[in-house]
Amino acid sequence: MTLVEAPTVEKLAEQIERPRSLSSVIALHAGGSGVPLFLVHDADGETLLYRNLAQRLGDRPVYGIQPPAGQNRRVAHTRIRDMAAHYVAEIRALVPHGPYLLGGLCAGGILAYEMALQLEDLGEPARLVAVFDAADVEAERKPGLETQRRLGRVREAWSQASTARKLRVVAGKLGSYTRYQVRHTLDQVRLRAAVVGLRACHDLGINPPTWLDGLDVRSVYNVAESEYRPRRAVRDEIVLFRASEGEGSDEPYRQLYRDPLFGWSRRSLRGARGYDVPGGHGSMLQEPHVATIAEILRSYLSSIVPSAGRARANGEAA
Repeated sequence: MTLVEAPTVEKLAEQIERPRSLSSVIALHAGGSGVPLFLVHDADGETLLYRNLAQRLGDRPVYGIQPPAGQNRRVAHTRIRDMAAHYVAEIRALVPHGPYLLGGLCAGGILAYEMALQLEDLGEPARLVAVFDAADVEAERKPGLETQRRLGRVREAWSQASTARKLRVVAGKLGSYTRYQVRHTLDQVRLRAAVVGLRACHDLGINPPTWLDGLDVRSVYNVAESEYRPRRAVRDEIVLFRASEGEGSDEPYRQLYRDPLFGWSRRSLRGARGYDVPGGHGSMLQEPHVATIAEILRSYLSSIVPSAGRARANGEAA
C-alpha cells in the first residue's frame, strides 16, 4: 500500500526515509471535505481491492483499514473484538466524532459490523455498515451443498470411464475425499492450537516463539471468526451488496447461503437492504462491475449523510 500513499518518486523517498507508521488507516482516495468512508481489509489483510471503488466515489475521502504491521510479527490481534477495537481507536484518532461510514468485503464486513457496535457503545453513530458479499457468522449455508458437488464430480467421472474402470474411479474418488477430510481436520486442529498459543502470548505480554511467526492474517482471522458471536444489533440499516456471478474462488455467496440477505436482517434494528450487482465475490469490486456498486453507494450516502456544502450551510443557518 506504500505505492498508493506515495505514488511519486519524491513521496516514495520520503516514506523510505522516515520510520514506518504503525497506523492501520491508509488513504485510498483523498477526496474533499465530506464524511469519510472507511473500508476494512479482507481475510488476507488487503485493502488495495477497494482502490477502484474509492476512485469512483467523487470527492468523498476514502480510507482503507489494514492489520497493524511493524511489530516483528504480522498478526497483532486474535479476536474479532480486539481487531475492531484497534481499528476504532485508529479512525477516531483521525476523525474524533461521527457520523461514521464503514464497509468491507467478506471478512471486512464482519469487522465493520463489530466496529459499528463499538462506536455505538461510545455514543458515536455508525450511519453506514456496507457489507460486500459478506455473510453473518451464524448465517445458515445451503444443506448438503458440498456433498452434492462431490457426488456430481463422481457421476461425471463415472459417465466418462469405461465399464472396467468405473469401480476403480469411484473407489479412487472416495479415497481422495477421505484423505482430504482427514488432512483438513488435522490442519484445523493444528491451526487452532497455534492461534490459541499466539493469543496466550499476547494476553501475557510475552514474545511468541518464532514458530508462531508464520501465522498469516487469513489463518488467524478464520479462527477468530469461528469464535465470534455479535452481542446485539446495530441501530442503523445494514446495506448488503450481493455478487451475482462467478466460479471457484470468485463464487458469489448467494450460491452458498439459504437466506438471500445472508443473515444480516437480525443484526440491525432497521433490518438489511440487499442490492444485486454484477461480478463475483471478488470481481464485483473490479472494473467494470464496480461502477454499479459506486453508483448505488453514492446515491445511498447522499440520502443518509449531508454533503459538505449542505453541512456548512446548516451550520451557518444555526
